[in-house]
This record gives sequence, C-alpha cells and structure tokens, in this order.
Amino acid sequence: MRKRYLLFFLLFVKTVAFAQTPPPGYSDPLKYYNFGAGGQTFGSPVFGLNNLVYTAGVPNFGAYTVINNTNINANNWWPVKDHTKNDGDSGYMMIGKPRNGIGDEVLFDDGVNGLCSGTSYELSAYLMNVSKVVGGTSPDISLRVVEVLSNGSPGTTYRTNYTLPKYSVNPDTLWSKITLQFTASPGIDNVRIYIVCNTTGGPNLDDFAIDDIAINAIGQKIDAVFTGPGNQVLRETCAATSESIEASATTPVNGNVIQWQEKVNNGLWEPIAGANSTTLSRMSSTTPGIYSYRAASGPPGQVDKFSCNVVSNEISIRVKPEVYVTAGADKLFYRTLPPVRLDGASNSNDVVWTSISGDDVSTLSSTTTASTFASPNQTTTYKLTARSDDSNTCGPEQVDFVTVLVADKVEPKNTFTPNGDGINDKWIIEGLDSYPSPVVRVYTRSGQLMYRSVGGSHPWDGTYKGKNVPAGVYYYIIDLNLAGMKLSGPLTVLR
Repeated sequence: MRKRYLLFFLLFVKTVAFAQTPPPGYSDPLKYYNFGAGGQTFGSPVFGLNNLVYTAGVPNFGAYTVINNTNINANNWWPVKDHTKNDGDSGYMMIGKPRNGIGDEVLFDDGVNGLCSGTSYELSAYLMNVSKVVGGTSPDISLRVVEVLSNGSPGTTYRTNYTLPKYSVNPDTLWSKITLQFTASPGIDNVRIYIVCNTTGGPNLDDFAIDDIAINAIGQKIDAVFTGPGNQVLRETCAATSESIEASATTPVNGNVIQWQEKVNNGLWEPIAGANSTTLSRMSSTTPGIYSYRAASGPPGQVDKFSCNVVSNEISIRVKPEVYVTAGADKLFYRTLPPVRLDGASNSNDVVWTSISGDDVSTLSSTTTASTFASPNQTTTYKLTARSDDSNTCGPEQVDFVTVLVADKVEPKNTFTPNGDGINDKWIIEGLDSYPSPVVRVYTRSGQLMYRSVGGSHPWDGTYKGKNVPAGVYYYIIDLNLAGMKLSGPLTVLR
C-alpha cells in the first residue's frame, strides 16, 4: 500500500512542478508541494510526514491535516486561505501539531535526486502562525538540507531557523517565506530536505500552517527580450503570414552557456535545437496559439537538465487566427410559422448581415450577431460579413451567403370523395403552388402508379386513364422539389 501511495505522490509532484513559473535566476522546481486543491474541506494525506499522523479534523498532538479553510477551529485559528496562487478558495495547506514534549519534530521529510555538483540551490517554504490564542508560544521552524554521500550515509548539513511572528489581528495573506540556500558539494547529486519544529510541542505552542514547499536551482539572473520596435516581452502576429522575430538574452557568466526553450500554449518547455546563442531568430508560426520562449543558463553539457540550469523570464508571441465566417446551411421558412434561425458563426465579434436579393434586412432579428432569426416574405439571400476585431482575429474580411426559401406549409388531406356531388370531389393540396414544380404521385397498395402531376394546379379527380378508381386506401408521395423535401402518407378515396 505504501509503495502505491508513494508512486501517486511522485507523479503529483512532477505534474504540478512545471505549472509554476520560476522568477528569473531560478530553475523550474526540482520538487514542489502545494497540497493540491479541491471542493472538500479536507485534502488527502501526503507522503513525507514521517512523524505525524493525518486526520480529517482539527489535529491533536502528533497529527496534521490538509485543509482549505480554518473555519472548523474558528475560536482558535485566524480565518486564512492557502498561499498557492490561482487556487481561489479551494487550495489546500497543511496545519500540523508536534507531539507533546517532543522538540526538533520533523514535520516534512523527502529526498531530492539529480542535483549538479557546484550548482547552488534554494529550499523554500511558506509558513504562517494561525493561532489567535493570547499567550501562546510562537514556533521556531528550521529548514534543513542533508547531502547524501555515494554510500548512502549523511554528509554536510545546511540549516536555517525562523520564528514565526504572532499576530494580534487577522494575518489573512501574511505568509512568511523561509529560505535556505546551499551549493551542492563535489560528487553530490542527492539530498534530503526537512522542515523541523525546533520548539518543544505542548499545549502552549501555537498552531501553524505550511504551504508551497519548493527546491530550485539558483544563479545568475537572465533577462530575455524581443529586439527591435514593439513590446519587449509580448508580440502579436497573424496566422495569415509568418514574420521574423528576434530576441536576445543576458550573456551568462562562470563558463555557463545558453539554451533557448519553447513552450506552445500550456505544453511543456522543450529545448530548441541549435539555439545556444544569446540571440534567437525565429519565424512566427502560422498556427494560432501562444508561443513562449525563455533562455536557460547552465554548465556546458548540462544546460538541458532543469535541475542544473536557471531560466530567464518568459517572452511570448501570440499568433492570432485569421477571420473565419460561415452563414450556415440554407433554410426553409413557412410563412405562417415562427422565424427560422440562421446558424451563422464567426471567430470575430465584428459581423454584419446584409441582403443580396429578396427582402431587406428588416426581416432579421439582428444584423450584428452571427446567429440570427429570419422571417422574409419571399425567398431571400443574405450575406454575412466578418471583419478583424483586432483583439482576437486578424486578416482580410470574409463573407458567406445563405438563402432562406419561403413557402407555404403543405398539409395534404388524407380523404376525398370524388362522387360528383360538387363537394370534396378533387384532392386539392393547399400551398403546393408556392413550390417550384412539385411532383405528386399516387400509388395503389401494390405499388401501381395511379396518378402523377407536375406543378400545384392539377388536383387529382380520382380517375385513372379516364375511369374512376375503386374506393379504398392509396398512398401518395409529394416531391416538393425544394431542399430535398418530400411528403408521403395514406390517401382514402370514398365513393
């Protein structure tokens, strides 16, 4: 069970690490722990807390919880939110309580692999004293890093101490960032990282929260900018054309080299083959999206290893899509029914409908939205024009056309009485005259054609080759000769 749990956690760490944007002079996090986010009050237990036991509630001595608000202990805790950016009200933080009578309680413990000898690193964590009980003891917290020798035994230890301030008013977002910087000794590529409460646990020790634990490589601050006229960190191009883009980065020191990296939209950073100069020349893509670039600086042969390099700020090219428009499929509108919807669509907000033939645009519910409703009195062709709205689209205007065919609704009667009494002697189909050359056919039950006409002005009189057809049930098929529309059904002849 423990093995499966550890695997899940390591995958979680890898996923969230690259979601963080490091400041210039830092690497992507080698490891990063933010305890996640969720709609439930309590989060899941986390790996790396050897001495404390998880509880989905207010922790007692020797326990911790993962929680997204402090309301469950409002009498003793300030109402605070987690530190992680973009988590809103759903982000989790850890609140722990050392064991009673125990000093130097290890609150967090994990291993970090893949370090580079001679590279400097920073272990950091955000902490807050959440206790609002008067008279408590502020906890003294230390960050510790222990190098792991090749034989697995501990090597050099680095540490820093920090006493969390106590607040007399709601601290809200006053998280304290604690940092510990160190340089990996020769031959060292593995370390263990610890967060330790030095103060002896007991009833008077204030409760505290932990969030956003990270370890990054640190070094020279590298700046990246676009060169030439225009914004230095954000450029916009159009998918219709490819443009030449130039950028430059700070010259690295101490024998380090540059490796430019690219990220497309929300993907991962990838090295650009051969881009090892302080200048970068690219042709902008013709595929819409956000193309981001940054320069990594690190030792030769290891600059591609994110645990050994530091990265610059991001600079981005936004490739805007060309204007697109469709007026949708042609539609049939029955005069006596509600307006028909025109399924126009565009990626631009700047659209307008005009009329090409038939009625004018007063027969549309709106002329400035891609989707609109039409109720013309005659067959009408409309044009939908879309223009670049600058903020979202680019390129020349685009047009498309749609025709609304206007006709009367045809509802054939299913019975007529051709008996010569002058009443209902012919099968008259109302509305048929509004269609272009409709074809009407009547068949016997066995499939023999008894009647055929083209046009709407030739009602059937119930005869076949000049003779009355027998009373009974026949079947009709009416091809309206419009947008593939056909009607069919039974027809009863009564004598």
